[in-house]
Amino acid sequence: MRNEKVRVLLVEDDEDDYRLTRDAVESIGEAHSEIVWCSGFDEARDALTEQSFDVALISDRIGPKTGIEFLKAAKADGFDAPAILLTDHQDREMETAAGEAGVFDQLDKAELAPAVVERAIRIARANAATPRAPAERTVADRRFLPRANPGRRAGDTNTAGGIGVANELSDAEAEARPLLHLFLILLFSIAGLGLIWFGNARFAPLLFDVAAVEQVAATLASGSNYATFDLNINSRALRRAHIANLTETPDVAVMGASHWQEAHASLVPGRYFYNAHVHRDYYEDMLAVVEMFVSNNRLPKQLIITIRDNLFTPVADRTDFLWMPAIPDYREMAKRLKLPTHPWAETIPLPQIREGFSLANLHANAKRWFGAWVRPHETNVGKLETLDILLADGSISWSRRHDMLFTPASAREKALSFADQRRNDPPRIDPDGIVAIDRLLAFLRDRDVEVILAHPPFNPIFYDTLQGSPYMEGLERVKALTRNLAKKYRLHIIGSFNPHDLGCGAELYIDAEHANPKCLQKILDQYVALDLSVRSSSAPVN
Repeated sequence: MRNEKVRVLLVEDDEDDYRLTRDAVESIGEAHSEIVWCSGFDEARDALTEQSFDVALISDRIGPKTGIEFLKAAKADGFDAPAILLTDHQDREMETAAGEAGVFDQLDKAELAPAVVERAIRIARANAATPRAPAERTVADRRFLPRANPGRRAGDTNTAGGIGVANELSDAEAEARPLLHLFLILLFSIAGLGLIWFGNARFAPLLFDVAAVEQVAATLASGSNYATFDLNINSRALRRAHIANLTETPDVAVMGASHWQEAHASLVPGRYFYNAHVHRDYYEDMLAVVEMFVSNNRLPKQLIITIRDNLFTPVADRTDFLWMPAIPDYREMAKRLKLPTHPWAETIPLPQIREGFSLANLHANAKRWFGAWVRPHETNVGKLETLDILLADGSISWSRRHDMLFTPASAREKALSFADQRRNDPPRIDPDGIVAIDRLLAFLRDRDVEVILAHPPFNPIFYDTLQGSPYMEGLERVKALTRNLAKKYRLHIIGSFNPHDLGCGAELYIDAEHANPKCLQKILDQYVALDLSVRSSSAPVN
């Protein structure tokens, strides 16, 4: 497979899940791989008629239809490559239906780590290449199907005339032996899981090794950068450790999601600018990051707080667990604000824990580690060929390999696909989230922190396509909520969901939401102009 080009069809209506699979797919065969992403049922069927694929990754829900319905239609069209179903849950009924439809394997979306995806594709292709009869393959190769009961050993049914030491055991010894076996099994299981966790921490330290995260944070706080395989890291743990290692308090910090990931300090000259973004933020993250600043006595006098479309998403509607590592900080700030917190059962990061104990992850992480020409390391450069870079100011720099993938054509395709996905899926607003942000703004006002609210602009292709849709109606509600908060606390708003207000063209985006530094500069220019205006108006008159 190393020298073959692997073509993968991904039928997935969630852009974030697409990003999680991309690096794993591209790593197969040392970049001899290609992924084609389709977010719609008909779009994916058209792709199958126009192109050939080695494997298909199919979401269990594709708009109003199911992934199993799509696979049945695809097989009717002649598709015969192995298919892997991506699910939000697994049950016996789904397993049965998937088996009947010819699904090779199922992956839980909550555990959709790149290592898991890479391994599933590799096994699916290997089994598809094995010359077996179709009927034999449908039973033996589907690892999620229930296995047959192996039955009892012949010797277990012999109740008379037994020969050997076992028949001479005393009753006490006979009762103790199963307990001893159970103890040994438990002991070896714990030892095995410990070794797996240790291996994952060794080969993917920024996901699983707290000590490694703290070491990288110290490197960043010292002014150096750090090169990493990719940005699939525990960004909240890194943010916590980075802020704890800061030797000075920033003049201004920006808080928000990965919209800001390329907002470098050079965009705000003359100020100590810190980028405190985390991937895919929710309102709990706003409380958590402020707590990180407060508890380390590093609270800036100016904070740019982003109000994005999904900031107030209720917990029950979230499809990821990325926000959970910041729960301890969120709880501490919630105590300060006298807010109730989520039940413990809702905030235990079980998917992250399972990833740490995943043998599939260990295999993929070790393979990547030992197969890499260049491994993660401290660096003073700002751009590398294959490794992304965590910069000392909290922002990131893509590798040249990633830059090559961010073409105008791919950005347009992703923007249109995401627009189709979100058209009838407006932002949801949790009233508890509104209360939490309101209390946070009051807390910051009482500490004389100047807050500027910000809206990140969308790709104009995405924004223009959704005009008049239910999604845009929901976005208007988020804008109205932002205006109400700004009015209540006398805050300024910079940026705009509408990219045309800022002059951010489609060429400045890598997908539907993430703009490059040229567009981010336009938002931060508004902050600088606003800051200068406020300073000028407050200056004493001679």
